[in-house]
Amino acid sequence: MTPRVQHALFAALLFGPVLGVPAAAAQAVEPQTFSVERLLFSIDREGLLGVEWAGVPRHLAWDVGLWLGNANDPLTLQSKDSGDRLGSLVQDRLGGSLMFAIALFDWVQLGLDLPLVLSQSRPEDSDAVVGQLQQLSSFGVASVRVVPKIRILSQRDQGLELALIPSLQFPTASADNYFGQNGVSFAPGLAIARAFGLFRAGLEAGYQMRDETDALNLKVEDELFGRLGMGLRFKEVRGPPLELDLTFSMAGAVSAFPGADNQTYLELMTGASYEIVGPLIAMAGAGFGMQQGYGTPDWRVFFGARFSRHEEDRDGDGLVDSVDQCPDDPEDPDEFEDEDGCPEPDNDKDLVLDVKDGAPLDPEDRDTFEDEDGVPDPDNDKDKVLDVDDECPLEPGPKENKGCPQKDRDGDGLLDSVDKCPDDPEDFDQFQDEDGCPDPDNDQDKTLDPDDGCPFDPGPIENKGCPDEDRDGDTVVDRLDNCPDEPGSPKNRGCKEKQLVIISSERLEILDKVFFQTDSDKILSKSFKLLDNVAAVLRAHPEIALVEVEGHTDWEGPDDYNLELSERRAKSVRDYLVKKGGVESPRLKSAGYGETKPIANNKSAAGRAKNRRVEFRIQEQRAVQSTGRVLEVPDAGSNE
Repeated sequence: MTPRVQHALFAALLFGPVLGVPAAAAQAVEPQTFSVERLLFSIDREGLLGVEWAGVPRHLAWDVGLWLGNANDPLTLQSKDSGDRLGSLVQDRLGGSLMFAIALFDWVQLGLDLPLVLSQSRPEDSDAVVGQLQQLSSFGVASVRVVPKIRILSQRDQGLELALIPSLQFPTASADNYFGQNGVSFAPGLAIARAFGLFRAGLEAGYQMRDETDALNLKVEDELFGRLGMGLRFKEVRGPPLELDLTFSMAGAVSAFPGADNQTYLELMTGASYEIVGPLIAMAGAGFGMQQGYGTPDWRVFFGARFSRHEEDRDGDGLVDSVDQCPDDPEDPDEFEDEDGCPEPDNDKDLVLDVKDGAPLDPEDRDTFEDEDGVPDPDNDKDKVLDVDDECPLEPGPKENKGCPQKDRDGDGLLDSVDKCPDDPEDFDQFQDEDGCPDPDNDQDKTLDPDDGCPFDPGPIENKGCPDEDRDGDTVVDRLDNCPDEPGSPKNRGCKEKQLVIISSERLEILDKVFFQTDSDKILSKSFKLLDNVAAVLRAHPEIALVEVEGHTDWEGPDDYNLELSERRAKSVRDYLVKKGGVESPRLKSAGYGETKPIANNKSAAGRAKNRRVEFRIQEQRAVQSTGRVLEVPDAGSNE
């Protein structure tokens, strides 16, 4: 004998080592209350050999099938030590199954599987036992299987077939002789499948619960099972009514999954089916064992047939599915291509559905004129100039003017004949309005009139296009003047005293640093003068509506500590400006950024010193009135 990689009850079947006698002299009781037939054909014609298809046929579609086949050596004895085969408990089995299925209500299918054993044989002598093996019964009915299939998803609606298959097996009078088991078995499973034109694929997996049976060293118990199938259905691409399938099936005991070889079933099968005529299908194939678990044959061959009532009119339009090009969508009988079984919701294909189309057989001429009624309009403006020749198809005009009226194209009140810009309407703003051309920047100050507070007086963009004011006459414009109501020196930012603050469009720039005690948020007294200057500028410029006091640190110390310290320091500065500087509280907020926004290299002491800083970022400016005009200052930009 040669070692094999499949289907065995291992050396515990040989009681010699246990009894202290040679293996060939051992005699044992042979339990036979389990089935060695692992092949379970799909319950309807849509399945892939032994893989159930997850779809459910239409209501009352039924299917009858019969298969017969021979399995070689589905149960053998094998030496645990040497791996040599010692004999066969079931050498050849001829069996099959009679199947019936019916679909109900488009979401459930009920199936019945009646397995048959027509003959089985084994040699009378075996190296593993003393004397002769008792011959097996050669005919009987195995465990009857009831297979409900409950649809969860369908490919037509959700793009995928998904079904619950809670099958049941019931024992029969001939449960011995490896026909079946004594108790009821319950095997809930899920099936998933999808068709891709020519190609189909399905997967089935579940858990089989049953009474436990001990057969020497083999324990037949609860199992996990899985089956994967792929098929090519050529008639889906207008080929012959032939399908080729390939499946891989496996099962293994839960307690040892995926271990014990004698409990693990693996089989590869291939087969073909051919639609002989209408509902009659013939099939044949072969299988090859890939493991040494019980019920896995060396090889098997099978053939069978199915007869089904699936030829129907699923969409109920009077055309049977075999001639209906759209079997799931009923034809709309309207004397337009009614013979193909497909609805034509838009006969003339003008994108207006027939139910709303005033001329369902004459396509709309898409020209943005009454296109929604589906009726072609060859002369939209009804000026007796057809649209194909009309340069103004939506406005009536004489033929001499190519269907266009004498008009003012830009609608600015100036006829095109005198309008220097006939396609650009004049912006009537009392500035050169007679030429018909818009003047987007009357005063040529590079601030467009819609944004210009003074469209006739040039001014800088920073002042909304208006001339800068200088209330105190010190030559420093108010928006940059730290003391706008008190004349001062330009070098002091418009103040009499030296200034430590410069106003820019985005922030208040300070010319000194705010100093704190080390690792503290307490402000040192030498910074009071600087902060008093900041407060004075804010009081003098009420148009600065909101300033964020920013706290920053260098990178020394933990990140979270630096962030918390920067927040405390920023808040201390804000509190000082409110409590001692007299700045309204709503105009100030504080935020700490820790070490996240350096302005210098943290690797040097000088760089770290620069990074330890407080900044005053302008976030909002409100309008102020000056000489009767409202000036709007844009919000400050993003951080530097």
